[in-house]
Amino acid sequence: MNLFCSGIFIGGAFLHLLPESRADYVKVVGSSWIRNLPVTEAIAAVTCLCMVAIDHISSAHNEVGDHVHGPDGMAIYAGSHPESTASLATDPESGAVTAEGESDGYAMPEPRDGALLQSDPPMPTHRKHMHKHRRKHRFELGVTSLFLLAALSFHSCIEGFGLGVLDITDDRGDAIAFLIAIVSHKGFEVMALMAAILSHGTNVFTACILLGLFTLVTPVGLITGALLRLGTAGLAHGAVKDVVVVIGTAASAGTFTYVGVVEMLSDSIHKGTTSPLHAKAVQLSLITVGFLIMAAVLLLPEG
Repeated sequence: MNLFCSGIFIGGAFLHLLPESRADYVKVVGSSWIRNLPVTEAIAAVTCLCMVAIDHISSAHNEVGDHVHGPDGMAIYAGSHPESTASLATDPESGAVTAEGESDGYAMPEPRDGALLQSDPPMPTHRKHMHKHRRKHRFELGVTSLFLLAALSFHSCIEGFGLGVLDITDDRGDAIAFLIAIVSHKGFEVMALMAAILSHGTNVFTACILLGLFTLVTPVGLITGALLRLGTAGLAHGAVKDVVVVIGTAASAGTFTYVGVVEMLSDSIHKGTTSPLHAKAVQLSLITVGFLIMAAVLLLPEG
């Protein structure tokens, strides 16, 4: 599923979002000298690199580690000493964590800066009154999923907004074509979003709530666009709105690129390095199918 969704994200970034942001950018700047500058591409690249940095920092900060502490606050790692075969066990009655097996009575010191120093000598430990600590992930959804949810929500809101500002009485054909284009890829966006969220360990109930909120984004954008068209048409077609759309769409392309290539594709390839040749061919086919689906959407009429 991740490989199929990665093809969808890659196709969405390079076939839809990036060209759309480029076209909108050209309309905004007109014949200015900055017309040929790769501004939208730079925004997408910077967004992707920022997500790499943020995800790397958050993953290192929230790394899960199991250890116990003795009464003096010393960190104890079972079996950390080369000559120790001890393991950690929890007493079902008292809840205390003790060391079992053939232990040498030594424990390694608390890691400094994420790593143990080879020069640090083992220190004596106590078997009694030890308690266990686990550092949990602060974000159940994961930073990547939050960025992806924001990017998809922005894109969906802009789609609904674009449909809402159309005058159906004069542009009925364009409105219908625009609606078909929106609905055609909305299902694949939802599937890819759910796959990304669930891959970070989010429970199904929370994922369903997020899905319900996501489905409301396009109608909200549509209603907002319609109200602005009926009330203050200048705001619906203003330069500020166009600039926001250009930046947001380009940033969404960078988000899609990161999720598709770094988050899903690279992880799946790493796990499948030992797979037989036919399995790798199937994996490549899944990526291709997802990409071709997004390419086929381009053949639909646009508003």
